Amino acid sequence: MGLRKGRAVRVLVDGQHCLTQVNGSLPAFEVEAQDGKFSLSDNLPEAAHMALKDLRKAKRWRGVRITGGTDGLRVDRQARGLNLWLYDLWLAERLLETKLAIR
Repeated sequence: MGLRKGRAVRVLVDGQHCLTQVNGSLPAFEVEAQDGKFSLSDNLPEAAHMALKDLRKAKRWRGVRITGGTDGLRVDRQARGLNLWLYDLWLAERLLETKLAIR
């Protein structure tokens, strides 16, 4: 646990699972990447849609699940033995830097 860009950040990797959590206050939403591309539904907040729509399909996003809510943003994935948490932190910060955060 630590601070990054003024936000509390927690990264947990247990060998099989990786969780990256960044504090903030967001509208409730959930989005998953299937086959490396995020499935953007109509009920996704517009700012989240804008932040995710231009991400290219990539192996690094396979199986990633993003959950937002009043207690922050969570990015979950199977660890796959790589340091993919860094991409998850980048993704969380990308979402939080949009107008998605409730002010």
